[in-house]
Amino acid sequence: MVLDAGTRPLEVGCYQGLQAALNVSSGSALGRNYSLKERGSMVKVLVGKRAGGTFSGFWAEFEGEKISSYEDPRADKNIVYTLYKCTVYKFEAYRVHIAYESNLEAPVYELRPFGEDQRIGGLGSNYPAPYDKEQIAMNYPLFLKDIDYFQTYTVDPDDI
Repeated sequence: MVLDAGTRPLEVGCYQGLQAALNVSSGSALGRNYSLKERGSMVKVLVGKRAGGTFSGFWAEFEGEKISSYEDPRADKNIVYTLYKCTVYKFEAYRVHIAYESNLEAPVYELRPFGEDQRIGGLGSNYPAPYDKEQIAMNYPLFLKDIDYFQTYTVDPDDI
């Protein structure tokens, strides 16, 4: 389901020059539990991988906003995790884009959560309902600082 062809911000997780060299089709990553409302900002991310000298992939597009990102702290890795809040759902919903660029000869770009395409020779994935706060906490705890997950407690009492 492609939503709106109008002007929108573009968030792309990929290394420089790759997108210009690729011929990929446009797609959408909306789930079923969305609400109809005025369209917000659209996010567009690259999903796919290079194997055997060719890159197979597509653009995943969904209504949302970038919340935060971080790089894998290990020196030998070049992995960027980006958290997006999906604004079209009736609950606090999130997707995570992962850009694995440790091997520039075979980069991999994922949008999670996803389910593998079960068709023989199928390209792409199916995208179930996005993560909720609990799933982000379990799978990507470094994003807890960026979502409203914890309660706030006053630690300095007024009377000492």
